[in-house]
Amino acid sequence: MVPTSCSRLVSEDPRDRRWGVNRQMSDLRTFSEENRRQVGGEYIENDVPAHSGEERPEHDRLMADAIEAAREPGARVTVAGYHPSRVWRCRVERAQAVEDLRHAGCWVAFESGGLFDMAKASDRSQLADLGESDTAESEVESERVARSAWRRGKEELS
Repeated sequence: MVPTSCSRLVSEDPRDRRWGVNRQMSDLRTFSEENRRQVGGEYIENDVPAHSGEERPEHDRLMADAIEAAREPGARVTVAGYHPSRVWRCRVERAQAVEDLRHAGCWVAFESGGLFDMAKASDRSQLADLGESDTAESEVESERVARSAWRRGKEELS
């Protein structure tokens, strides 16, 4: 049994029904069991987008706990998430996390696929590439929403 696995996710849920959170956490627990990983903590930020720039205290706690757990002799800490986009959509936050997890000797895994050893440059590069697609998607959507809002405002003034 791998000593520790930390799980987290972010899900849009303005009515706080927690359906997505509960389903994804269930999937992550199953994923951890199937991969012989002991869940060391669950970190949930419901309805806080990973790209918003909002404070994410559970993300910060996840990172601190993972790095601390990795200091234990013989520990192999895996930060597990449902999908890369549920953990890091902001490229700066993702880059910092990759560096922090590299120095701590952690792994990153996703239920949707992918196991990354942060000690290996090729794994860090693959994780960054996956995340960049998520960041681009968020940025394109934000531009589209902003243009639409601008157009509606202009129409209201006309």
